[in-house]
Amino acid sequence: MLKTRVIPTILWNGASSVKGEQFNTWRNLGPIGPAINIYVARDVDEIFLINLAPHKIGGEIDYQGIKRFFSKCNLPLTYGGGIKNEEQVERLLECGVDKISLNSVTYKNKDFVSSITKKYGSQFVVVSIDYKAINGKLICFSNRGQINEGIELTDHLSDLSGCNMGELMLTCIDTEGTMEGYETTGVSAIRDLVNIPIIISGGAGNLKHFETALVAGADALAASSAFLFTEITPKKVKEHLKSRGHEVRL
Repeated sequence: MLKTRVIPTILWNGASSVKGEQFNTWRNLGPIGPAINIYVARDVDEIFLINLAPHKIGGEIDYQGIKRFFSKCNLPLTYGGGIKNEEQVERLLECGVDKISLNSVTYKNKDFVSSITKKYGSQFVVVSIDYKAINGKLICFSNRGQINEGIELTDHLSDLSGCNMGELMLTCIDTEGTMEGYETTGVSAIRDLVNIPIIISGGAGNLKHFETALVAGADALAASSAFLFTEITPKKVKEHLKSRGHEVRL
């Protein structure tokens, strides 16, 4: 049995770390380096860095900044944001990235996803899916929640079935940043459709929220606001889960 991972998520706007709510109302939190240092000191399982800048301004990936951040980190680090071609992937590897997260490109070019997993291995690719509940259906959005792709979550996964990605990351836009609890119907809807780890993200605010997501079928738990604005730490989450009989890395 895979042990449950607890993954801090850092949102980066190209200049500083930020905190949003429902992919909107971004709040500046200051330099990103100290945030990474804090998580490194706390010995978390891994860190997920999401770069918002390429989507917001249509710019290129800041490789120098990423290399600077990753040089301070001795933990597995996943990067997502603005990845569209193999040249970018190669440059990110040179920066020290352990895994990449692909989101918007999966709607336009699933062959790209397949080519990357074939060349670098399935464990290198996380497919991230952002969705909203609309009229009782889970509808996928791209470009950090700005573009309605008009496809249901399960249908998008069917389209990607041959891409051989290593993990899925699900984020419900409705609950992201609210700290009112994860939206778990997405995980429940696809749990029996995939045999790869599912990371749930968006909405954790207390220890019970993390456990509820595991019971719903998540394999790993990503959070940001809970670690920034409460006394909850990744270690406290894992200790709580272990006390409830779940396998975690301590």
